[in-house]
Amino acid sequence: MSRPHQNKPNPAIERLYREAEEAWGRQDYQKSLSLIEQATRKEPLNPSLVLDLARANGLRYDFPAAERCIEKALQVSRDAQTPLKHAGRICLEFNNLDMALGYLERAQPEERGHHRRADHAGGHLCPGQAH
Repeated sequence: MSRPHQNKPNPAIERLYREAEEAWGRQDYQKSLSLIEQATRKEPLNPSLVLDLARANGLRYDFPAAERCIEKALQVSRDAQTPLKHAGRICLEFNNLDMALGYLERAQPEERGHHRRADHAGGHLCPGQAH
């Protein structure tokens, strides 16, 4: 359970993460989750912290909680694409391929829509379209 790097580390959050990692190492998962939750309350608009909580919940097989955390991270993020990609990778860490693919697909909406249009048209231009 390592913490992503930040430009300006918050000492209180760093302390909570150290304690969370120690608790995780002792297999005191509930304590670790509680400490990460405390960190998210200190910086509620930091999507990285919420994604860390998603990862921890997923590693404990609490997929609904992981999904709630990911959706919250998406809500507080300024850029939806980056957290979607991170969410996909996080879901792979706890071996939930369906969740991972769902987030990775959402991270590629333009590309997915393009393929859908080409498949629907049979790969051919419709009459009246420019060549």
